[in-house]
Amino acid sequence: MTFSFIILGILGKKIGFRGRHIVEKTLIGPEKPVDVKDILKTIVIFTLTIESIGAFFLWLAWIPEMGIKQSVYYAIFHSISAFCNAGFSLFTNSLEGYSTHITLNIIVMLLIFLGGIGFIVVYEVLELFRKNTKLSLHSKIVLSAYCVLYLIGSILFYISEKELLKENNILEKIVISIFQSVTTRTAGFNTVEIGALSPTTLFVLILLMAIGGAPGSTAGGLKVTTFTVLIAASLTRIRGHRNVNIFYRTLPREVVYEAVMLSIIGFLLATSATVVFMLNAGTREHSFFIQGFFEVVSALGTVGLSTGITPFLSDSNKLLIAALMFIGRLGPLTLAGALALKQDFDIRYAKEPVIIG
Repeated sequence: MTFSFIILGILGKKIGFRGRHIVEKTLIGPEKPVDVKDILKTIVIFTLTIESIGAFFLWLAWIPEMGIKQSVYYAIFHSISAFCNAGFSLFTNSLEGYSTHITLNIIVMLLIFLGGIGFIVVYEVLELFRKNTKLSLHSKIVLSAYCVLYLIGSILFYISEKELLKENNILEKIVISIFQSVTTRTAGFNTVEIGALSPTTLFVLILLMAIGGAPGSTAGGLKVTTFTVLIAASLTRIRGHRNVNIFYRTLPREVVYEAVMLSIIGFLLATSATVVFMLNAGTREHSFFIQGFFEVVSALGTVGLSTGITPFLSDSNKLLIAALMFIGRLGPLTLAGALALKQDFDIRYAKEPVIIG
C-alpha cells in the first residue's frame, strides 16, 4: 500500500480522500493529526534503516561461514524477508540449520518483531524516550499482546516438544521455543521441521497464526488488537459491565463491532476453506486434517509456514492456497475502507430479546 501511494506521488497524482482515509485507518490510527505524505516518507526511511542495520548484523554473523561476498547477498535478502514478515529463505530448509545459532536467531526475531508491531508503535516508543510522551492505547495493546502471546507460545512449544528438543541444551531449547512463537506473528521462518511437530504444537501454532500481528505492519492475520478487543469485550460481559475498558480507556462500540465482524469473517473463511481443502484432497486420514487446517490458516494469515505437504497438493488446492494468501493480504485493507466509508443508516425497530447460550 505504501509503495502504491509512493508511485502515485512520483506520477504527480494526488492521494484522494478514500486513499487518505485508508492510510489513516490502517497505518496512522484515528485522531492522529499528521500529514499522510510525511508519514509515508518516514515509513520508507524507517524501513530502509532497520533493514540495513539487520543486514549488517546478519552479514557479520554469516561471514565466518560464507565469506565476505556471499554473506552480503544472504544478509540483505534475509533481513528484508524477516522485516517484511515474508518468510522467504535462500536455504531449502528455511533456517533449520541455524536453530542453535543464538546470535542469528536474536537478529531475525528482532527484525520480525519490528516489522510486525507496526510503524506507529515504533514511532511512539521512540517519541516516548526522546520527548517523554505517552503511548496511545493502540500501542499499549499491541506491545502487551505481543509479550503475552510470545510468552504463552514459547511455554507451550517448550512443553509439547520436549522429545524433539531432547538433544539441545537449556539455552538452545529456550531460543528455539521463542523463535517458533515469534515466527507465528506471520513471519514464516522456522528453525525446526514443522512437519515433525506434534498435533498439539501444530494446533497452538494455528491459533497464534490466526491472531497474527499488528495493524499497519507487514504482518497478516486477524491482528492482535482485534483479538484483545474480543477478549476485553468477553470479560466485560462476564463481569456484568456495560463498557469495554482497556488500560483505563473505554472503547467505542463501533470498535467492538468491527472486531466481532472481522473475527466472524476470518472464522468463516478459515473453516469453509478447510472444508473445501479436505474435499479436494479426497482423503479420510484424520492426521491429514490438522496439516490441511495448518496450511489454510498459514495462507490466510500470510504466514508461509508449512508442514511440508504444499508441493504434493492437487492443482485445485494450490489455487485455493494462493487465493487465500491474496485474500489474507488485501482483506483487512479492503474491509477497513468499506467500513469507514459506508453511510450510516441507523435503523431501529422494536426490541425483542433472544436466548443466548
